[in-house]
Amino acid sequence: MPGPLGVDFVPQALNNRGVVVGSLITGTGRERRPRAVRWFAGNFFELPLPEGTFQSWATDVNSDGE
Repeated sequence: MPGPLGVDFVPQALNNRGVVVGSLITGTGRERRPRAVRWFAGNFFELPLPEGTFQSWATDVNSDGE
């Protein structure tokens, strides 16, 4: 599904408050990288990368949206 600025958004989980988590896929070809994000009320919030990594995924969300 299209994300902001034309990147792809891959949703993974939805909670009872309407918070969706998943990954924004950036780059092209061999440079494509997933970044974990949280989407709520029409806004994407990029989650911090774990130290020493270059990509991340979000696969679940609790009832508080964290």
